[in-house]
Amino acid sequence: MRVIDMHCDVLAKIEASRGRLSYADAPELAANRQRLKEGDIAVQGFAIFVDPALPGSMRFQSCLDQIHYFYDEILGKHDDMTLITDWSQIAQLQDGQTGALLTLEGVDPIENDLKRLHLLYRLGVRSVGLTWNYANQAADGVLEPRGGGLTTLGRDIVALNNRYRMLTDVSHLSERGFWEVLELAAYPIASHSNAQALCDHPRNLTDAQARAMFERGAPVHVVYYPEFVRLKEHPDKALPLLPSRVRSRSRT
Repeated sequence: MRVIDMHCDVLAKIEASRGRLSYADAPELAANRQRLKEGDIAVQGFAIFVDPALPGSMRFQSCLDQIHYFYDEILGKHDDMTLITDWSQIAQLQDGQTGALLTLEGVDPIENDLKRLHLLYRLGVRSVGLTWNYANQAADGVLEPRGGGLTTLGRDIVALNNRYRMLTDVSHLSERGFWEVLELAAYPIASHSNAQALCDHPRNLTDAQARAMFERGAPVHVVYYPEFVRLKEHPDKALPLLPSRVRSRSRT
């Protein structure tokens, strides 16, 4: 079975360490190269996540810094990691190769400047989530109390994703935003979402949302981080975890 993991936090952690963490085997990186080999991962999505606490003027630079580490630390030092910029390349991967895909978790770094998203596409980004957990200029996140949908900017971003055949990720969107994306997006995906019926966490999808994704032929990639699997004090003792899917508790 070819495993495609659409989300990990490697880039943000390498940036936070100022490049001191080695992608090869740093234990702090749940999806390091050693673990991807052990898990026989065919494609790994590397999320660009910019801390919302950063001043607006610093966010795009943080985004570019993470892209630098993607090309320098991950691709530059590992010949068996192959950049994916066209979906047809996944089927062309050879034994021993792992595809590497750049994704954007929340469009906060572009602020209201779509030119920046054009640039990120040219730098390799192929999947875009409008929000993290809270509100930004594009949409409300799943933990935003007002539960708003997409703004005009958010709709423009989805249109740009459609134009470039980029995925539009719904994993952190408010429910209203989710349904609006499904109306607009040519290529929706949930990169890391589980079933709310099995674990009543606001980040998980309702049955109606999951069915709507399946009816569209849109992929839903599960996440094995404990609090999204089972609402117990120590869910990891009851259910096994795949190391390449464990996310940082500080910002999942």
